Amino acid sequence: HTFGNVWINYSQNYYKFPILSKGMYKISYSILQNAGIPISSLNPNQLQIFGKGKELPIYIEGDADGVFNTNDFIEFYAEGNDGWFDSLAYDLPQHIGNPYYSLFNDTAYYFLTWNNSNFNERMVVENDTINFNLYNSEPFCFAKNISVYKDIYYAGETNAIATTDPEYTQAEGWFSVKWQAGYTRTENLLTKNAYNGGPDATIRTKIIGASNAANFQNDNRIKIELIGSNTIQLSDFIFDGYTVHDLTFNTPNSNLNTLSTQIKYSTIATGAPHLQYTGLAYNSIEYAHTFDFEGNYFFRFKLPVNLTQLKSKLIISNLNLSGSPRFYDLTHKRRILVGQNNGVYTVLTPNLGNIKDCIIIGANDILSVNQLLPVTPTAKFTDYGTTGNFSNFIIISNKKLWSEAQSYASY
Repeated sequence: HTFGNVWINYSQNYYKFPILSKGMYKISYSILQNAGIPISSLNPNQLQIFGKGKELPIYIEGDADGVFNTNDFIEFYAEGNDGWFDSLAYDLPQHIGNPYYSLFNDTAYYFLTWNNSNFNERMVVENDTINFNLYNSEPFCFAKNISVYKDIYYAGETNAIATTDPEYTQAEGWFSVKWQAGYTRTENLLTKNAYNGGPDATIRTKIIGASNAANFQNDNRIKIELIGSNTIQLSDFIFDGYTVHDLTFNTPNSNLNTLSTQIKYSTIATGAPHLQYTGLAYNSIEYAHTFDFEGNYFFRFKLPVNLTQLKSKLIISNLNLSGSPRFYDLTHKRRILVGQNNGVYTVLTPNLGNIKDCIIIGANDILSVNQLLPVTPTAKFTDYGTTGNFSNFIIISNKKLWSEAQSYASY
C-alpha cells in the first residue's frame, strides 16, 4: 500500500499510453484492436482505465449490448504530469517549489485493463433535454486561469562553499527568471466576462526567495499590488532567505478589468549587504464568470452549490464547438446531454450537494489516444514481491555510465 501500487492486479493485462495535457480523450475500436487486445471477445463493461493510482470513470459508447462494436469508443478525462506527486520528494511536503510543473517529466502514463466485473467506474449518462422550463437558470459559474513560470531551475539554498543540499529543499524547482531589489515584475491575469454580482475573486501566487544574506535576518521584502479598475495593495511582507511562500488574496469582481487584470510584484531593498533576488512559481485567479464562454472550443468551469432545486439550468453562449456538444460533470461522474438552438447551449445538471467541476467541448476536439502498448511482453506487471530477488538498494544510472554502475554493484 505504501508504494502506490495497490491498484495493480498482477493477474490482469495492462496496456499503457502517454498523456501530455489536461483534456477529454477517446480510444477507438481500431486502437484497441491494433494493440492486440481481444476486444471482440470482451464485454465492454469489464474495461477499466487507471491513472495516477486511481481508476477513472469512463464512458463507453454502445456498451449496453455487452459488445464492443467497431463504432464504439471509450471516453474519459485525463491530465498530463505536473507537480502533484513531487511534494513527497522534498525534505518537507510544504517545501514543494512549483506544484504546477514537475521536477522530472511532463508526461503521465495511464493504463487500460479489464477484469471480470460488470460494475467498474463509469460516467452516468443524464439525458434530460426536455424539462428546461422547470428550472431556474444559474447566473454565474467560476472560471480559473493559471500562469505557470518555468524559465529556470533553481537548486535551492547555496551554502558558503557554493554547494546545495542533495535533498530537495525550500526554493528548489522551476520558477521564473529572478529579479532583484528595486525592480518590478507585472503579470496579466485573464479576467474576461466577470460577473459582478458574484462572490469575491480568489488570487493565489507562490513567491520564492532566491538569495540569502548571512547574519542578516529577514533580508527579503516584496510588495504585491492588483492593478484593475483601481490599484489595490494585496501584500507587503518581509521574509528570510531561501524560502517559499503560498499567498492567497480575495477581491471583489468589480476590481477586475474587462479583459485582463494586472498583478504587480515589487522587490524592495531591506538594507541587506548584497543583492536580493525573488522568483515566481505561478499565479492564478478564480472568479465569478458569466455563461458567455469567450468564443472558446473548450471551456472548463465550476458550478456553485445550489440546494434550492433538483437541477441547475445552464444557458451557455459564445462557444466555437466543432462537432456535437459534449458536457461532463467530473465531480459526480456525469456525461450530460446538451440542448442546442442557434448557437445557444442549454444543460440540466443534477444538484448533488457539491461544487461541480464541469467541461463543455465539441466532439471533434476530443483528443484521440493513438497507440496502446503492453507494459511488458506478457502485458502483465511484474510482482517483485514474489520474485525472491530482494536487495538492500537499487542503482539508477544513465546508460552511458552503466558499465561503471555494474562495477559498483559487483563491489
